Amino acid sequence: DTGNNVDTHASLNPDAIAEVKVLTSNFQAEYGRAGGAFISVVSKSGTREFHGGGRYFHRNEGLNANNYFRNALQTDAFRNDGKSARPFYRYTNAGYDIGGPVYLPFLGFNKDKNKLFFYWNQEWYEQFVPEGVRNIRVPTQAERNGDFSQTVNGNGALVFISDPTKLDASGNRLPCTAANTVANPGGCFVSNGRLHVIPQNSFYSSGQAILNLYPLPNVTGNASFNFSSSISTLYPRREDILRIDYNITDRTRLSARYTNNAEKRLLAYGSFASDLNFPLAPTSFPRPGRNGVLTLTHTFSPTLTNEFIFGPSSNFIELKPDGDKALASVNKINVPKLFPSIGAGYVPNFRFGGIVNNTFPFTNYNGLPFINQNHTFNFIDNVSKIIGSHSIKMGFYAQRSRKDQTVFARTDGDINFDNNVNHPLNTGHPYANA
Repeated sequence: DTGNNVDTHASLNPDAIAEVKVLTSNFQAEYGRAGGAFISVVSKSGTREFHGGGRYFHRNEGLNANNYFRNALQTDAFRNDGKSARPFYRYTNAGYDIGGPVYLPFLGFNKDKNKLFFYWNQEWYEQFVPEGVRNIRVPTQAERNGDFSQTVNGNGALVFISDPTKLDASGNRLPCTAANTVANPGGCFVSNGRLHVIPQNSFYSSGQAILNLYPLPNVTGNASFNFSSSISTLYPRREDILRIDYNITDRTRLSARYTNNAEKRLLAYGSFASDLNFPLAPTSFPRPGRNGVLTLTHTFSPTLTNEFIFGPSSNFIELKPDGDKALASVNKINVPKLFPSIGAGYVPNFRFGGIVNNTFPFTNYNGLPFINQNHTFNFIDNVSKIIGSHSIKMGFYAQRSRKDQTVFARTDGDINFDNNVNHPLNTGHPYANA
């Protein structure tokens, strides 16, 4: 991928590879466009005899020991015996390949089996790749209803929720401390005779919907976090590889290879443009890639050979939440945006923080749907000449590359509810602020 120099358009599985050559330094000028090492991979071709093979590989988390820390969680979030379940960790790889001559004796073609050859390879990968454990502090059912009377920080100390609209005669905010009571609430919220409960008429219209965006707690007895998750990434792939070799004459040989990769990941916690630390909607990450090569080699004489190579390659990526669970409208969230006409209508990136020893849920939707297309065309011509005891090689290399990509931008909004004493409407807890 010429846009990031990290990703690849397509790959060859090991059973399709005949030769690998790694050049690290002092290599010829034809490889000079590479900034570091250069890796040359030669794919297999058919021969005069038919050859083929098949393979199957499987692994399952049932044979893995569970992580010590997952067992120590003592949560029934995944199982009912007080232990955390092992995450899915599965690989099922299957494939086959066959190659040989294109032999059509009834048409009188290639009777000596030395003219036209084929090689065909397919491989499937069904994979569940485990993710690390995410431990976060989500809003409790009481907090979603405005009741913060039992809310504590990450160290287990009570948090005092203050009403920013309560002012003294001088217009200063009244404090809310441990000394306040229902009879003398000071600056604390009071509702139906209960302290630290926000009355319904003080709710922000979308605030409850924002808190309901997050899952309910599944861990008890821990002040620093109350929700734990570890969802494996679904990662299916398929590779199709076809190579044809044609000896046009004794001096002229034509080779063509086509590689097709198809994959679509489902990432529970997103990717580089959609990072999350809780399961909302898995990010769909399809990455189809295609790569080809056409090589024409002609020997003019025992000392003069010309090789022409044309190599097209492309990929297409579209990152977006799978389904509609990440849409603001589905979650009944209606918040003002600076630019209402842009964005895809996903939930804004809500931020919560400012409480000691608590990690809150977050989304980092950075311009979804994210679209990436990269197309390259390589043109190469090499001439080799032997003159006496000397060997001379010269050639031409040209590449046309185009990359169309979405701009990274938080088009659906970035809204911060942090506990911030410098904010005039701060209540003392980010969920109460919402």
